[in-house]
Amino acid sequence: MNTQRWPETAYYYTGAERVPICKSVMIRNEADFEEASKRLGGKLKRLDEHRARLKEVGLADAEIKRVVDPLESFHLQLKDEIEAYEHE
Repeated sequence: MNTQRWPETAYYYTGAERVPICKSVMIRNEADFEEASKRLGGKLKRLDEHRARLKEVGLADAEIKRVVDPLESFHLQLKDEIEAYEHE
């Protein structure tokens, strides 16, 4: 049995700055749901801004995809958690 745990918060690095990507979430009640929904909207906006900055510095679309895909997976996980709570 694998007992390895994921960190509660995942980060990406921009130079010396450590930027949180997504905090692990388990939606247990309406307050958690509201917080997760609000966070998802903000995170999607920041992800789009990050894509635009990468484009500005001259990265090709394939390079941007390689950088953004891992970040986007955390957002998709949060979205899945929200959808699962909505269907309960």
